[in-house]
Amino acid sequence: MRLSWLENNDNLQANLFTLVIHLALFIFMIFSVNWQVKTPYYAEVELWDAIPTQIKPKPLIKRATPKVQKPQPSIAEKIVEAKKDADIQLKKKKAAKKMPTFS
Repeated sequence: MRLSWLENNDNLQANLFTLVIHLALFIFMIFSVNWQVKTPYYAEVELWDAIPTQIKPKPLIKRATPKVQKPQPSIAEKIVEAKKDADIQLKKKKAAKKMPTFS
C-alpha cells in the first residue's frame, strides 16, 4: 500500500514528524524523572543560651636543662691562637707600609 497522499503533502509530513518527536521526548521524560518522593534530611541543632568561653590551658612547666660547660682550651691551644693573632697583626702592618700615601 502506497501512501501517495503523504508523499505529496509536505505540511502534513512536518506536523507528523513533530508529533512523533514530542511523543518520544514526553515518554523519555516520564521514564527518566525520578517520581518517588523522598523524605528530606533534617539536621539536628543544639541551641545554647550563651557562647561558651574558652578555658586557658595550664602553662607547661619547663624543666631546667643543665648547662653544658665548654672545655677550657689548653695552654698549647692558647699559644697557637696567640701566634695566629700575631701573624695577622704583622700582615696588616706590612700591608699598611706597602700602601702608598698620596698627600
